[in-house]
Amino acid sequence: MRIYHKIKNEDTGKEEWLVLTNDDDVYIFGLIQVLRLVYGESPFYSSYGIPAVETIATSIYPDYYVSLVKDQFNPYFASLDIQRDTSQHDPTYNVNIITNNGQTFSDTINGSVIDG
Repeated sequence: MRIYHKIKNEDTGKEEWLVLTNDDDVYIFGLIQVLRLVYGESPFYSSYGIPAVETIATSIYPDYYVSLVKDQFNPYFASLDIQRDTSQHDPTYNVNIITNNGQTFSDTINGSVIDG
């Protein structure tokens, strides 16, 4: 398996693509990409993503869609916890993961918001 993930190089300020092939990394960064994806944006995985733009317009958090994402990715981890960050206005989630080999990962993920 392989997944591509774009990161910003802190030294140069430029964005770079990473190629991840470790199964745990593929699922972790796949989950991050799905949480940042606008619902229905992908032509291949139309049921992935969260409706972040609609959420901001209606002031209703997309917790239902996040629970679907959690259900989709839960079998790939020993523990997966996704909690809404109530201190943020935009859809923001705290993600805590324990992989099947014991690796831990924690991050705050901001949902996709399209400018304009």
